[in-house]
Amino acid sequence: MFLIAGLGNPGEEYAHTRHNAGFDTVDKIAEQIGVRYWKSQGGALVGKGTYRGEELVLAKPQSYMNTSGGPVKSLMSTYKVAPDHLIVIHDELDIDPGTIRCKFGGGHAGHNGPGGKRLGEDAAEVQLGAAPADQPTAFQGERDARLRPGPPFRPACSTDAPPDRERDPTRSGC
Repeated sequence: MFLIAGLGNPGEEYAHTRHNAGFDTVDKIAEQIGVRYWKSQGGALVGKGTYRGEELVLAKPQSYMNTSGGPVKSLMSTYKVAPDHLIVIHDELDIDPGTIRCKFGGGHAGHNGPGGKRLGEDAAEVQLGAAPADQPTAFQGERDARLRPGPPFRPACSTDAPPDRERDPTRSGC
């Protein structure tokens, strides 16, 4: 079983903004694997599905992004998910828009909520490139801007990932 937590901020005013790229990504995964039912559990909206024989728990913590670690930890405990079966997806201002970077453990990338050391060294982070509001980007603007088509995402998997993780088909191809 894998827990995939897409981070964002609750509320209509944040819907489809660059800070909710984690929510939107989890919604797209849910659509692809046929998740149709979401329930409120452990401070998050949770849906379940299966992909290539692996059970997935999809989560959208309903606390603000910088406090999302609590709901994620609660779900890890409820579903008995080890840190190496946790994938956290969030926006990242320090990489180019349209770029996807994967990290395994490590720092918090400016967020207080996502994986890293607080959720275990083996947790995976999928960082979705977004630029600051004053820089041109496919996301254009602050909270009231909605996601619209931009450059295609291109993988930029981190070179600090352990070599065995790069070959693991359940963890590669970020």
